[in-house]
Amino acid sequence: MENFSTYINNSQRFLAISFTVPFITISLDMARKASAALSPPVEGFTGEEEITLLDLQKCIVRDRQNFQDGLPQYNGGLAVAPVFTLSVDNAEVLAASLMMTGVINLSSKKRKLSVYANTSIPDLFITFKSVLASRFIFENSPISNLLDSEHVAYTISLQDGSEISPEELSELGALDFSLKAFVVPISGNSCYVSVSVFPGNVSSIDAAHTPRHEDPRFPGLHLYKQTDVPLGARAEHITTKQYGAPIFPVLVTSSSIHDPGSRNGPSRETLLYSIYSIMSRTTIPVCAREHASLKTKYEAIPETGALPSNKVTFRWPTAKRPDVNQGKT
Repeated sequence: MENFSTYINNSQRFLAISFTVPFITISLDMARKASAALSPPVEGFTGEEEITLLDLQKCIVRDRQNFQDGLPQYNGGLAVAPVFTLSVDNAEVLAASLMMTGVINLSSKKRKLSVYANTSIPDLFITFKSVLASRFIFENSPISNLLDSEHVAYTISLQDGSEISPEELSELGALDFSLKAFVVPISGNSCYVSVSVFPGNVSSIDAAHTPRHEDPRFPGLHLYKQTDVPLGARAEHITTKQYGAPIFPVLVTSSSIHDPGSRNGPSRETLLYSIYSIMSRTTIPVCAREHASLKTKYEAIPETGALPSNKVTFRWPTAKRPDVNQGKT
């Protein structure tokens, strides 16, 4: 596992860039790989009433970046929601992903730099500043892409709180890190958000050819956790109908639901299938306590086979595969 050792030993500088990720079309094969259904049924995951876009007007937006406008209960804090982009006629789900809004407060305390960096310099501390939650980009799972930390502000200071100057900081050498966010459901309409740190920026992680780093169970260093984060548009705030899930996704439409060419929206089965295929992929982040023990974990990772994982105590169900030709007129 020489690549893992090289990857850790050469990872010493913080860097971050923001990503722009194209919409991803929902794949039926993708959702078939989701986890097994809940048994017995959990409250909120029952009901078979059909719904239309008229029922869902409160969670419809035109601008994906303002998805929080489709969350009637949103109070301005940290929130997570499935966001679905619909076809021009509003009949199909073209793209589905999670999105976060609000602020992730990473600045709750200063931490020893040696926890996160391969440095022998004692009595240095790092303090992360707050970061916009929207910087974390999710595709088809509750685990974000790696986020380089160029846009994540931080300071390096001495024990007495005095900050290290840029000149002194440059003498420390490179301090590359990346961040990854995990959304972990704890019920049908709430979750916790955890952020892990990974040594190296995105380019250096890829260049190290670490064969397993894209696995969501790939270990990192714990940085942040916020519990009781609202998840999705709570069903009781949208409609009295029970369709099979305790929340609704935010729906992004390019045309009015009242336009002559607009249909009544994706079928109930399609909505459930799309939302379950994302939310059922829960992974509890695997974390080491400090840099040295993380290096040990990396050296122990096998080239093949399953990585160690943490037990998931709550998991969303899967849904039956919908008829791809099904749609409402």
